[in-house]
Amino acid sequence: MDYYQLKEDEVILYKGEVVLPEKDGSTQLVLTNHNLVFKTKNEREVDIDIFAVSDIKFYEGVPQIKAKSNNIEIYFLLKEKEFTFLSKIEAHKFLTTAKKLLTGKSTAERCMDKVKYSIDKINDEFNIDIVDLTVNAVNNGVAGAVKGTFKGVASLINKKK
Repeated sequence: MDYYQLKEDEVILYKGEVVLPEKDGSTQLVLTNHNLVFKTKNEREVDIDIFAVSDIKFYEGVPQIKAKSNNIEIYFLLKEKEFTFLSKIEAHKFLTTAKKLLTGKSTAERCMDKVKYSIDKINDEFNIDIVDLTVNAVNNGVAGAVKGTFKGVASLINKKK
């Protein structure tokens, strides 16, 4: 890249074309493990915007990168950046790469964490083992599994009295 010098420990994770609403001309987006770089080139000049990925806001462990179709909004500590990819596929590639960079986990791993959290919450709240209940339902039918569940809930209610 003739317009941006990578640091010694910096690598390119994603490169693609985007459209910026506030700029005329083509814009190349480069996501590295340190920065988000926009190079806009028009007839008169070349404009470079660099944003540190460490400045992206998080809420409850989720990076604040919002996607609607090919439109992306990123919320940084001091500003927001909005841009549009030329295709939904490229927007998805960027989004998954950026979220993996920021969280250290793939989409599948983040989804598994959500499911595990939900199962643990149900187990703690109702004093049951949802995995055992599901296995029981498969082995003994739904009626047997439901009967066992109500015994667990009834014992929980009796303990609170």
